[in-house]
Amino acid sequence: MAEVTEQRVHVTPNAVRKIREAFAREGVSGGLRLGVLGGGCSGLSYQFKFSAEPRARDHVFENPHATKSCGCGTSFST
Repeated sequence: MAEVTEQRVHVTPNAVRKIREAFAREGVSGGLRLGVLGGGCSGLSYQFKFSAEPRARDHVFENPHATKSCGCGTSFST
């Protein structure tokens, strides 16, 4: 079995503030689930969801480094 190394997503202080505001506004607690989905103008788009509890198969990865993004700013390609 391959060793899994921990990777982290770095979040700016301003983003932390906005995330906390969103949790308070929505009246939810837990964590923020980040994902990448197929679709959008450039092929991939981010997905952000509130998640009360982690799933057994969850892994933490750094966000991919986009090489191209679309004009609307909601999707990207690597």
